[in-house]
Amino acid sequence: MTAKEYLNQIYRLKIRIEAKTEQLQELRGLVSFSNGLRYDKERVQTSPKPGMPEEVDRMIDLEIELEREINRYVQLKDTIIDQIGRLENPLYAQLLYKRYVLNNRLSDIARSGGLRYSYRGINKLHKKALLAFSEKYSKEFDEKS
Repeated sequence: MTAKEYLNQIYRLKIRIEAKTEQLQELRGLVSFSNGLRYDKERVQTSPKPGMPEEVDRMIDLEIELEREINRYVQLKDTIIDQIGRLENPLYAQLLYKRYVLNNRLSDIARSGGLRYSYRGINKLHKKALLAFSEKYSKEFDEKS
């Protein structure tokens, strides 16, 4: 695993969490829709719908998966923030934080002017920062791949 792949894990996990959250909301909507009471019609005793327990089980499984993903995301993000913060060059740390933790594009980082580098300069600095990160932590993220 490269330094870039390692650092990008935060973003990939965040995307998975967002997708599962949307899926869970949709499932909740379907379950509540199919269980909803209608007051505009006469009520008749009916048996429960056959698919409902499966939908509820899927919701519970999805909630458990989502909780695991969120915990993993928080732990990984904390670890990466700590690792970035321990880089010797504060400019590298600032750039990697903005790029991988805040998920800003390099062009946006250059445009913001906070680092006072052109896009080309930010690009070169990014390569050097990844190299420094890789040299310092390659054993740690190679073990995780």
